[in-house]
Amino acid sequence: MLTEHHERWAGLRARRRVIGSGERQRVSDAAGNEIIVRVWNNGETINRGDEKAPLPADMEPDELTVALAEELLAKGAAGPRELGVDPETGEKVLALNGRFGPFVQLGELAEGSKKKPPRASLFSTMDPDTVTLEEALQLLSLPRVVGADDAGVEITAQNGRYGPYLKKGTDSRSLEAEEQLFTITLEGFLTTRPRTGDIRFLFFYLMLCIREILTKAKIVHYLRSDLHVLFTTT
Repeated sequence: MLTEHHERWAGLRARRRVIGSGERQRVSDAAGNEIIVRVWNNGETINRGDEKAPLPADMEPDELTVALAEELLAKGAAGPRELGVDPETGEKVLALNGRFGPFVQLGELAEGSKKKPPRASLFSTMDPDTVTLEEALQLLSLPRVVGADDAGVEITAQNGRYGPYLKKGTDSRSLEAEEQLFTITLEGFLTTRPRTGDIRFLFFYLMLCIREILTKAKIVHYLRSDLHVLFTTT
C-alpha cells in the first residue's frame, strides 16, 4: 500500500513538472470562456475573467464540473449583500458566501489589514439572499452566555463547524437544533448529553485533526495541485 501510494505521488509530481508549475490549468464554458482553478495556501478559488469565487472546503477539485463552477461564480459575482447598519457600532452588516458556506459579517476588511471583521455562519435554514439584519445581528452575538454553574464557570452556547453545542470548560454538549442557541437555558444544559459521548462528533473531530495535520504537509499541497491538473486536463 505504501509503495503504491509513493508511486502514485511520484507520477503526479512528474506530470506536474511536465506541465510546468508556472502554467495555469484551464477548462472552458459553453461560450469558450476559460475557467481556471487556482490553489492557494488557504484554499482554492475558481476564476473566469474578473469573476472569482471560493471553492467550498468540503468539495474536492475532481468533483467540480463546469455547470457547478458557473453556479459558484454566479454567487460570487453577486458580491456581498448589505443588510443594514449595526446600531451599536455603526458598521455595515453584510451577507456573503465563503469556503465554509454563507455567513454574515460586521464591517468590511480594511485595506492592508490581516485582521478579519467579526463573522458568523448562517443557520442551515437561512439563505444569504433572504437573511435579515435582525437575524444577522443575532448570529453575530454568538457565542451566548447561558449562565454559570455553582463554581462560577460560564456555560456558553456556540455554533461550530459540526453543529450547535454548549460549552463549559472542557465539557461540550450537542444541541439538537441551531435555533436552541438563542433559547437554551441553564436548566437545559443539565438535560443535554455530553458531547464527548457522541460517536459522530468524535469521528468528525478526528477527521478535522487529521485534515489540519495533513494541510501543513508539503505533500498535500503537491497532491491537491496535481488533482487540479487531473481535473482540468481530462
